[in-house]
Amino acid sequence: MGNSVDTYLELIGLCLAPLDESRAPLIENSARKIEDWEGMLRLCGARYVSPLVFSRIREANLEHLIPGEVRSRFHRLYLMTAIFNALRLNQSLTVNSILRDRGIKTLYLKGTTMVMARDYADPGHRMFADVDWLASKQDIEELRRAFSEAGDWRELPIHVMQEWEVTPWVNRWGTMVEVHWNLKPHNGVPSTVSEGRLWSHAQEADYRGKKAWIPCMEDRLIQAAIHGTVHHTFDTSYLFITMSDIAHLAGRRAGSFDWRRTVEELRVERMLEHVVVAMELAWELTRYKPLAEGLEVIKAEAPGLEVVTAPMVKALLRMVRKPWLFHSFYERRLFAKKSFQEWTRYIFNGFNRRLFPGSAKPPSSTGEVVEVEGVISKAQYKRKMWDADFLNYLLELYRFDRQINYKINL
Repeated sequence: MGNSVDTYLELIGLCLAPLDESRAPLIENSARKIEDWEGMLRLCGARYVSPLVFSRIREANLEHLIPGEVRSRFHRLYLMTAIFNALRLNQSLTVNSILRDRGIKTLYLKGTTMVMARDYADPGHRMFADVDWLASKQDIEELRRAFSEAGDWRELPIHVMQEWEVTPWVNRWGTMVEVHWNLKPHNGVPSTVSEGRLWSHAQEADYRGKKAWIPCMEDRLIQAAIHGTVHHTFDTSYLFITMSDIAHLAGRRAGSFDWRRTVEELRVERMLEHVVVAMELAWELTRYKPLAEGLEVIKAEAPGLEVVTAPMVKALLRMVRKPWLFHSFYERRLFAKKSFQEWTRYIFNGFNRRLFPGSAKPPSSTGEVVEVEGVISKAQYKRKMWDADFLNYLLELYRFDRQINYKINL
């Protein structure tokens, strides 16, 4: 007998936030409803939260509820995540240390910073595919020398993604460091504004005896929200990681956030609506109280914001509760383009991919579960193009972007 997707997602949502005394009974009650743990594993794998969900169940002393064979596969995913994260961080920090000794500054970004700052208590809880840095293009030769001295690193061709550039380096272990020479500009605001904010509030982290620069906690939350809503354009394979990042930051740093400064900076950078959508979605899925406290402060500082954000949150809530995945990379460009210049670039890039198919890989639109060494198998979740909730999402996405664009053009 199987379970409904709602039953799975109830438990996943509870596991996205840190465990405390008030949440342990909720997780136990939800876990005892699960009859098909194989289905639970597949859904967790599709959303990249298998190690976190397993660890949370284990923290709540409920590991015995998972059948032995499925439990061993959950455990393998956790161990693989911990091992790969440790490897990637150690190898990237080795290069970073060489640069620091020469006075060259790089700033770690995205998921790695959550581990380095110990927002996640265990490095095996948070899956990430690569390591991201922000650096100055004028230091590119120094970076090349540092990667060369650190070992078997190979520089890949630079990616020019609309207005920002990224150079990847990869080694024989498969570790990839993507060096961002600038950030993606948002809603007409130059990327230098976001870069200035990140560097002005950056903190020095000590991770296993090696030092590195990382964004402050407010900027880590902003980056997590923007990465899930803008960079990954709300695709449901990544949104749960976004929700988890936000919940862990809000929980571990409760009472110490400077929400008012954050609201003011987000207004300047025209990203407040995206961050609030991410936080509201995280609250709806996890019901984690520190998130509600943060939202209360933000809405007091920006009254009327929910008029823009609430419809988008409702549409996304229906979408994340689907068993299948959607990657809205293309839909966002088809339904939410704002300028002739963007349309021209989008069409040109489409022709370029057809003429040179090996130059870039578009995101998958099948919604299939990726198999990792046989740990996750039997991919079942297929994309449904004309689902009513999906069409409603596209409508709300169009409205959301147009409302923000209208405010910018006032």
